[in-house]
Amino acid sequence: MIQLDRYDATRVKLARERVRGLGSVLVAYSGGVDSTLLLKLAMDELGDRAVAVLASSPAYPETEQQEARDLARSLGARLVEVTTSEVELDAYARNNPDRCFHCKEELFDTLAPVQQNLGLAAAADDEVARRRIYHIKGRPVGLPLILMVAAESQLEGWVHVDSRAEDLMRRWWPGPLTLILHATGGGTQGVRIPKHAVALELLRAAGPLMTTSANLHGQDPAMSPSEAEALAGVVAVLDGGVAPGGTASTVLDLTGPEPHVLREGAIPTPQLLGPPPPRAG
Repeated sequence: MIQLDRYDATRVKLARERVRGLGSVLVAYSGGVDSTLLLKLAMDELGDRAVAVLASSPAYPETEQQEARDLARSLGARLVEVTTSEVELDAYARNNPDRCFHCKEELFDTLAPVQQNLGLAAAADDEVARRRIYHIKGRPVGLPLILMVAAESQLEGWVHVDSRAEDLMRRWWPGPLTLILHATGGGTQGVRIPKHAVALELLRAAGPLMTTSANLHGQDPAMSPSEAEALAGVVAVLDGGVAPGGTASTVLDLTGPEPHVLREGAIPTPQLLGPPPPRAG
């Protein structure tokens, strides 16, 4: 077992706070002391939203790899294995003092598609990932992304939820209703819990994600994994089968004194807000 009290208490506390603030992490795991400690901290704070990634390489003896696998399993960690090929790099083969840099560079390049495949590359708190979404889609920066979560509790720290919003969430979520709320950092933010088993499983594992449809701006959204895969710049696709399609979500703005439907979608306005008041006269 990992005895955390053997380590400097201040450093452990800071590491916990940092990991907790990320919401989800990949740990480049080797079975060594440092990466195992970080993995244990991440698991304590994030549960199954912490994923260990073990790199298989000719430079890493198989016996040590197996020991790392056994240790990860004893901790109950989610373990993903990837293959790296740093030994094929000229910079690594020259055996210069900086070869460890090239080894780690190769590892992080390999982790990028793993991160996307697990739904982590578009993590809501990852500014680089959000910019990449806009770049891939050719989406105007003035068009916001939708924050999707698996549970109302995941909205904490992102938006202000009042009793009016809570009532609507309990009635319509998970489902085709996007709510526009005041963001904690200023401005507004659209939020939703989708009614899709694969999406919900991803959100539980990865934490809140900024989302949009998989298509170039102005074109029809991808409805199958192969269509999403054809979008230039997409590194990996999480295959949830063919999308059911249908009408888009209704978008309801709750940032003003009265609710205002910005887009009528799957939930008709009268059903959402009730019939309009009778006309006078």
